[in-house]
Amino acid sequence: MDQIIEKLREAGFACTKRGQSGDVSEEEGQPLVMLLMNQTFKDILDKLKVPTVNYLGEFANFYEMVQANYEDMINGMGEGLVLVCDNRISKWKNGSEANSSNRDMITAILDKIEKDNTKFGENTEKAIDLFNKLENI
Repeated sequence: MDQIIEKLREAGFACTKRGQSGDVSEEEGQPLVMLLMNQTFKDILDKLKVPTVNYLGEFANFYEMVQANYEDMINGMGEGLVLVCDNRISKWKNGSEANSSNRDMITAILDKIEKDNTKFGENTEKAIDLFNKLENI
């Protein structure tokens, strides 16, 4: 299994062993390879004319991704964003679903930045902008 994952990663795919990120394998004791969406995988799906959800592209960082998709997120377009980074997957829900734990966390982070604005160095203004946008979402 590890050799397959290594070869896929060498070929440019984002993948992991299913079950490592909290996912449960179809059958107990049966590890599966989970391919995550990235440009390499998307190119193959497009070539084969396999329909997919909207692929928003690759971004240098989370801040740029939120900036590029802010209007869709705040207007509740879709369910949210799926992030793939270093062969891991994470999801950020958009504004159509209430999530008080995110709001509390974001408020706490903004309070910490206000008390010590050196936490993000030269990116402090971007961090404040990002967390304010996430709070709005």
